[in-house]
Amino acid sequence: MIFISVGIGLLFVSSSVTMAVPFALGQVIDIIYSMDQMKNDQSKEESKEQTKKTLNEVCLILVGVFALGGLANFGRVYLMRVAAQNITARLRNSVFGSILRQESAYFDKTKTGELVNRLSADSQLVSQAVTQQISDGLRSALMTTAGISMMFFMSPQLAFVSLGIVPPVAAWAVYMGRKVRATSRNVQDALAQSTHVAEERISNIRTVRAFARENVEIGKV
Repeated sequence: MIFISVGIGLLFVSSSVTMAVPFALGQVIDIIYSMDQMKNDQSKEESKEQTKKTLNEVCLILVGVFALGGLANFGRVYLMRVAAQNITARLRNSVFGSILRQESAYFDKTKTGELVNRLSADSQLVSQAVTQQISDGLRSALMTTAGISMMFFMSPQLAFVSLGIVPPVAAWAVYMGRKVRATSRNVQDALAQSTHVAEERISNIRTVRAFARENVEIGKV
């Protein structure tokens, strides 16, 4: 939980730096433009030198800010990956303990390959859903909110026109999200079935070879 909390904090830092890039580049362009305006005026040499000094200072500050943003993004990814692995390990231990405490009749109606798949692929999928995907979702939400706020600050009329495309895109995203969720469930079930088939064939490989049925079993996969 500590890794996730720190990772979310670093997420806000890296996202803030990312959203500050257009403003920072705008400041640099303004400084360069002011230098170009003074290039034909010899009496402003001192002002030009001062402007160059200011530009160098701004660029050094931006290098530091961008480096901080890069480190924050690296830390976010690293901590989320570590948290995901920890969650996966705890989840697998919990699922394994729960499986061992089941009654004998449970194993008669539940395939071994399906249980193995729940311990491996499904645990990994759940851990990613509560770490990496939440992190990416928060990052997208933060950047979207900041971007919309900047649009309204610059031009409310243009912002309203741009946001007119949001309702149809949101409706399409909801539809595709439900479709992907159903597809993902089918994929996990198919993976569990394939794991069961592979586990059953490999565990009975002596019987398969005794009857020389290797090619037949390969064709069934």
